[in-house]
Amino acid sequence: MKKLILLLFSLFSLNLFATHIVGGEMNYEYIGNDQYIIRLTVYRDCSVTTAYDNPANVGIFDVNNNLIQEITLPFLGSSELVPNFNVPCGVAPTNVCVETTTYIDTLTLPPIAGGYRISYQRCCRNNSIINIQDPGDTGATYSAFIPGIANAANSNPVITNPPPVYACASLPLSLNFSATDKEGDSLVYNLCIPNDGASSLSPQPTPGSFTTANPVVWETGYSLGNIMNSTPPLAINSQTGVITGTPNALGQYVFSVCVDEYRNGVYIGTTTRDMQLNVVDCQITVISAFTTPTGTCGNDVSFTNSSSGATSYFWDFGVSGTNADTSNIAEPTFTFPGAGTYTVTLIAQDPNGAACNDTLEVDVTVNPPYVINAGPDVSFCSGLGAVIGPQGSLPGVTFSWSPGTSLSSTTAQNPQASPSQTSTYIVTATNAEGCIATDSVTVFVGQFPTSVVDTSLSADCDGWLLTLSTPTLDTSSYSVTWVFTLDSTVANGPTVVRNFNFGDTTSVTVYLVDPSGGCSDTLVLNDLLPPTGTFFTLPVPNIFTPNGDAFNECFKPNILPGFEECYTMVIYNRWGIKVFETDADNTCWNGKIKSDGANASDGVYYYIMDFKGTKYNGYVMLATGK
Repeated sequence: MKKLILLLFSLFSLNLFATHIVGGEMNYEYIGNDQYIIRLTVYRDCSVTTAYDNPANVGIFDVNNNLIQEITLPFLGSSELVPNFNVPCGVAPTNVCVETTTYIDTLTLPPIAGGYRISYQRCCRNNSIINIQDPGDTGATYSAFIPGIANAANSNPVITNPPPVYACASLPLSLNFSATDKEGDSLVYNLCIPNDGASSLSPQPTPGSFTTANPVVWETGYSLGNIMNSTPPLAINSQTGVITGTPNALGQYVFSVCVDEYRNGVYIGTTTRDMQLNVVDCQITVISAFTTPTGTCGNDVSFTNSSSGATSYFWDFGVSGTNADTSNIAEPTFTFPGAGTYTVTLIAQDPNGAACNDTLEVDVTVNPPYVINAGPDVSFCSGLGAVIGPQGSLPGVTFSWSPGTSLSSTTAQNPQASPSQTSTYIVTATNAEGCIATDSVTVFVGQFPTSVVDTSLSADCDGWLLTLSTPTLDTSSYSVTWVFTLDSTVANGPTVVRNFNFGDTTSVTVYLVDPSGGCSDTLVLNDLLPPTGTFFTLPVPNIFTPNGDAFNECFKPNILPGFEECYTMVIYNRWGIKVFETDADNTCWNGKIKSDGANASDGVYYYIMDFKGTKYNGYVMLATGK
């Protein structure tokens, strides 16, 4: 595999600068009396064996693309472009050579509506060009526009410097494409797409057979925003015409520089230089290069050293008023005193001496620490949802939420969260300066409680004892509130115990709330207390027979077991004499006179019963049958 790579590289080196057109431009100069000096400049590889066009066929067209005149420009000789190799400690390449010729003629062109277009077409470009499709069968069109009657006396801008012969890979470039304009018109510079023209089938057409000039077709991955492999991408200053970038891959690339001409704010026309840039290996011994991280903010900045060929380094971080802002570490982290812009210098030191050291200065902007508030924690009941996220307007900030489960959007500032259980979401925010901050917000999901209440009722002679509880409820997650209708008493907790008097009536409302989500349930319990007299039965028997037959021997109300001590009874004979009164040992009347134990006579007796303050009276007949 290594041998194959070497072979391919050798072939590439031999053909990198194969013959054919390198570029060109068309200029005209108004010299008065409707006369113009026409200049057609063509650039091509020195190794071309084919003679220059002699003459060059140029067409004059009107605004509707009708051929008005065909002119032939004689060949006046050519010269080699001298490379401007200004790279200390580098080796100038010897396999790159570009020569140029300029065709000149003077024409008389009276003003016409819509103006003139001067055009020249030729094929073909170098087959080794890598940023356009089918370069070996792609020609070029060099043209200029002479405005109509309104601005007829005009000369188009002239780009001052010749195009560069080559650029060094991995070195920042600065190419000056500034132009001068005879009338002092305003000029605006931009990168543009070259035009094709002619083909290998008719490489030197006459103007009458010129084809329509269309933009060349970019190869996949290339465009005006990415003309060549360069970091940063190739760019032009619209006011100065200076092109900057750092090409990082060998090869041939074509593009155009367009100079738009304005007079008093009115557009006149565009002058275009079509060119090929050869990116070559200049064999630089030492290159200083570094980057700073993007997307982090704060005073601590880490630097990534991408220099080559150096064995040691010297950093100066550009803090004024101190000498303690330097480092010899290859990839340092420096703490700047605060936000601001600092000129950071890296000297990559050559092992053979300081003469070939390389220095790079970069303005580094230190942004203040960036903080994002993900917003308050929120709660909602299961099956619903809640809006989360930072509050207020945050222009220029982008958001990324994780996890994305149960979110309406992972990139919105305020998404809707609908998890099935309590979840924490993390937001990563990036502001306009590229600073990154994170924060989290918790969404508490409450469950609707189910009210299950156990009721326990007991009594003694003083009244009822009522116990209420929620045995199936997780009391660590829910709050329970009891409200009694009898006296509006409020009690809290999973269990409540209350005493009631006999005769009381009450209902209770149970409120169950999940504090995490605010989910609640309500249950109303009615008729919790039996009516008075439940522990005895009325009416009282109206006859008893204490005759020793073990049946109906004793007189008392029908009392539930355990409540025998909860009442008193007094019995009188017909003359109003008390014959019996209950005490602790005798809760019923056995037909004997309590004072002497004698049997009472058969007959009707009067009784008074007191059930905890509630009195009942009546008559009972004693019948022994004797």
